[in-house]
Amino acid sequence: MSYISFYRKWRPQSFSEIIGQEHVVQTLRNSVLKNRISHSYIFCGPRGTGKTSMARIFAKALNCVNGPTSDPCNKCNNCTSISAGTNVDVIEIDAASNRGIDDIRDLREKVKYLPVILRKKVYIIDEAHQITSAASNAFLKVLEEPPEHVVFIMATTEPHEVIPTIMSRCQRFDFEPLKLDKIKARLSDIASSEGININESAINLIAKYADGSLRDADGILEQLSSFGDSKITVDNITSLLGIIDQEMLFEFTNILIEKNTNQGLLFIKRLMESGLNLKIFVTELLEHLYNLYVIKSYENPLDIIDVNEDAKGKYFNQSSLFNIDEIEMYLDIFSELLKQVKWGEGAKTFFKTAVIKAINSSVINETNINSRFKKIDSELNELKQMLKESTNVNNECLKEKDAGMLITNNKDLQQKTVKNSGTGRKSSIEKESSEASRDNLALQPEKAINAEEIEKFLRSNYDKLTALVKKKSISLEAVFKEATDFNIKGNNTIYFYLSEKKKFHKDHLNKVKNATVIQESLKEITGRNMKVVFDFEEDNNNTEIKDNDNIITEKKNAKMHADNFEEEATSNDDIIEPEKNTVKEQKKPNEVKGNKTSAENDIYDYIETKFGKKIIK
Repeated sequence: MSYISFYRKWRPQSFSEIIGQEHVVQTLRNSVLKNRISHSYIFCGPRGTGKTSMARIFAKALNCVNGPTSDPCNKCNNCTSISAGTNVDVIEIDAASNRGIDDIRDLREKVKYLPVILRKKVYIIDEAHQITSAASNAFLKVLEEPPEHVVFIMATTEPHEVIPTIMSRCQRFDFEPLKLDKIKARLSDIASSEGININESAINLIAKYADGSLRDADGILEQLSSFGDSKITVDNITSLLGIIDQEMLFEFTNILIEKNTNQGLLFIKRLMESGLNLKIFVTELLEHLYNLYVIKSYENPLDIIDVNEDAKGKYFNQSSLFNIDEIEMYLDIFSELLKQVKWGEGAKTFFKTAVIKAINSSVINETNINSRFKKIDSELNELKQMLKESTNVNNECLKEKDAGMLITNNKDLQQKTVKNSGTGRKSSIEKESSEASRDNLALQPEKAINAEEIEKFLRSNYDKLTALVKKKSISLEAVFKEATDFNIKGNNTIYFYLSEKKKFHKDHLNKVKNATVIQESLKEITGRNMKVVFDFEEDNNNTEIKDNDNIITEKKNAKMHADNFEEEATSNDDIIEPEKNTVKEQKKPNEVKGNKTSAENDIYDYIETKFGKKIIK
């Protein structure tokens, strides 16, 4: 008898021999027992998980002479011929080489014929995702309404590439990758039966490298069985197949933990000389780091990861030497390296660079960050204190200088006013002196000024405020102009009022960055650092800010100006004549027109504009 490969020799022949796909076995068995046989099935899953073997067993269950039965006998001619692949009524088609529309048309013609020997004609279509789009569409009709004597079983590793219209016409079964323990048990049974001398560590390494595929594990064991008569060890596997030993991963990870550059460089040299595939090593390392991350992060990590029994203790010990941030950093570094080594060219250089980077990288934890911030905060406070002291010295010098200039200006102003106007203008002299004092409001100590004086000063300089805001932000100035009034409360807070229809404007102006611009502009005008608040109008407001030329008109001030006008008109026998409304050109604060000071001229201009009357001066 000719030699038969392990994966064929040890292929399952009944439902009970299927490993790791209990959910599929249970469903197919029950469908046979209850005679609920569908006309089409599709088995999906990774390679080597038993899809084709399951299809053959299902075909025997449908056609066994004792059946249909969930336990085919494997002794009758029907079962043995199906197992051997010689039965004419069980047709296996490789869709990778029979994928065209002509092949499907031929299939459509043949399905019409009744089975020669069996009850059901079974078509097993392997690699079903390889069928072309045109052929898939041609296959739809026969798949939707096949003859009663036909059953289609398709197998694929890429279910997402099968067109949805075919998938919807089939019962789908998903095959899972086999767990490590099940593969190890299967390899131990085969090795024992075949007389292969292999140690437990080597079996563990083969099972891990098989990556859930039982067929791959069988093939590796078969290859190693021809290696020699001596016992198969881990070194034999790594040298023959280029598989990464798990001990190498633990060794390299310890180098990262210890930040040992010398050992790291020696490890690189040893790895390069061994000829191991760098892509495989980096892939295995990432899997190793992931296992450490799960152990570090998850309460019951063994529910998620599948590790060898003898490696569990090493994993838990090594994970205790890491913190999560470090593992995440290494995952980032070697994930990027994996992308680079895939291209092959320059892979060794990329690997050396990444290892050096990983060894010398460190994570800045929260404690280090807090200490650095505290140091920066301390330095900033020192700078603020130095700046504050410097500013106070400069302000004192300015106050002394400007106070002297203010006294001199006031004396000159009083002398000039007495010469031109006589004693009858005493109130105007006091008013003008008050205005000169207001212009220097920023130089006066904060305790010396109350909220009323600040408000009075700001109303007379409101146009300067809007101009400053416009200079800083044109769009903000456009919204700020919607304010209709303001009020200062407690010397420290200024309230600007808007109509209730201006909710958007209020919310926009109350934003921190916008309120800060207004606050800075106010400080430049008044020299006071006041909190800025925007609110809706109050019912008892008796003042109004008008948008036209940013001029503030005050009802209280209008009445005061009118009273002053009547007093002065009476004492000087001035004549008021009706005339058309005329807006006078604004005069400079110290300008004198005729015998009148600028303060008096301003009053006259105001009355002429307000009441439409010409004052003969």
